Amino acid sequence: MNTPTVMLVTAASKVAADAIGAALGYGPESFNVRLTTDPAANGYDADVLGPFPGVVTHYGAMFSVLEKPDADEWLSISNGFLPATLPGGREWGEGGVISYADALAAVTPAGKLQVWEGSDSVDAYSTFWGIVAGWRDPSDSEKRLYNYPMAIFG
Repeated sequence: MNTPTVMLVTAASKVAADAIGAALGYGPESFNVRLTTDPAANGYDADVLGPFPGVVTHYGAMFSVLEKPDADEWLSISNGFLPATLPGGREWGEGGVISYADALAAVTPAGKLQVWEGSDSVDAYSTFWGIVAGWRDPSDSEKRLYNYPMAIFG
């Protein structure tokens, strides 16, 4: 059964989170949706106003075809429990795979990588943007996430 899965990672942990995704067989750029906590991004039209001057604070990923065990694995990773074995018999820290210590540092303490699992009756796209709309910074409840404005025609 497929489980729509949504993940958010802090910008500081993006490279390592992508490396974890690559180690698990998801490719090198799992986290590719740019997000920001800058409220000026809300309604900003980069095609008209030029490049958005704010910074990317988070990156998102959405998967609509993860099997339930794979979604659960990402949820475990977000809680600091990395799998002992990797696909294809690869080892953490060998052959270009991120080290166990670096992978663990990317997801801990809790909150650097956040994972949500949806039901099979909801698509990942709607789930992703619903989560982004409802997200609040744990240390500042006034801080929200916004889509990082990018020029479409530029």
